[in-house]
Amino acid sequence: MTRWTALFVVLAFAVCSWCDTAAGSPPRMEGQPPLGFGIDFAAPPARDGTLRLRIVAGGEYDSSAVGRIWISVPAGLRRVSGDTLIRTRVVIDARRSFRLVLRARKPGIYTIRATISVTTRRRGIDEAEVELPVTVARDTIILGGCRQVRWEHIVGAQRYRYAGDYLVPIAHSEHFTQDDIWTAGHPPRVTYQVPARCPDCPVGTPDSLGWVVFVGADGRISDARPWSTAERDSSAVRATRAALAQWSFAPATLRDRPVADLLDVQVPITR
Repeated sequence: MTRWTALFVVLAFAVCSWCDTAAGSPPRMEGQPPLGFGIDFAAPPARDGTLRLRIVAGGEYDSSAVGRIWISVPAGLRRVSGDTLIRTRVVIDARRSFRLVLRARKPGIYTIRATISVTTRRRGIDEAEVELPVTVARDTIILGGCRQVRWEHIVGAQRYRYAGDYLVPIAHSEHFTQDDIWTAGHPPRVTYQVPARCPDCPVGTPDSLGWVVFVGADGRISDARPWSTAERDSSAVRATRAALAQWSFAPATLRDRPVADLLDVQVPITR
């Protein structure tokens, strides 16, 4: 029987994403996921290649929330004990922890994947996927840390990416997160713009109005919102919205591929 020496890269447990559900915490922005989910190695591997994993889930949900977890085990590892299909309640102030024991069968570079889907009556569906790398050499096992793959929200037929302050509309499930775009991608940019004409704007109207614009992978505007909610029905908002409809954008890119994203713009106002 092969015996391995462990090179344990990440030992301390940290979920890939977790929400703050403490009493008195500030309101959560729409783009901040209410779901906490992660997978890690609960202990260094045994000399016989046994790997002990811990899966944790929780979030800011009411009692109607039901979570389903799937663990994908690569062929070079085999399950010793624990479930790879889990159904659990995902409720506020309660972290549910599950154990899974695997054993290395042969050397190789493997990725253990965990996916969760949380269904609620009021909010729709939240989905998250994380992965955990492990390298099995002839006499060494190298363990990596949990990595986020995607964090998404679904309402009806529309899917969104959690993106900090906002939810970004997307056409289909993606294999990356908003952090990947921020750190390794390029944001959308304006390629053509016109000012807003507003002869009806009252005296004191600013020279420009700020908007957050959601740009699809095709470069088209999928949504746009004024920065100030107090001015949503003003003459300036109506005029700048009409001007934005004439603007053109180049989409954000990640790994040389266009992706949906958002950007802040200032629309000039003329009278």
